[in-house]
Amino acid sequence: MKTILPTILESRFMDELLNHQWINRCVNYDYVPEYASHNYSETDDIAKLTIDIPGFQKDDISIDYKKEILTVTATSNDSSSNRSNVKKQFRIPGIELKKSTADYTNGVLLLTLEKQTDSKKQTLKIS
Repeated sequence: MKTILPTILESRFMDELLNHQWINRCVNYDYVPEYASHNYSETDDIAKLTIDIPGFQKDDISIDYKKEILTVTATSNDSSSNRSNVKKQFRIPGIELKKSTADYTNGVLLLTLEKQTDSKKQTLKIS
């Protein structure tokens, strides 16, 4: 009985399979899925958001805030990379973006978001 396995392995089929775009994306360490992981925590005064988006430059990342929606977008201008663009949106009411800070180190974006004064926790004592 003759096996067809050597024929398949020697064929153009295997070359095409191994050179397919999805395989290159899986092996390419620069590939960043759209579901980049993130962590969120908050206190009375600030909210902290950490997003893992490795492989981008600081200038590739934009942060916008409109109608209580924080949008973080990372767009690569490098055509030789198989990396996909990343866009994450978060509903975070009552922050002051101008008083907030952003730091991008080793592929991790750390946002420290200052809350607006009227959004901070207030306590009313019973008299």
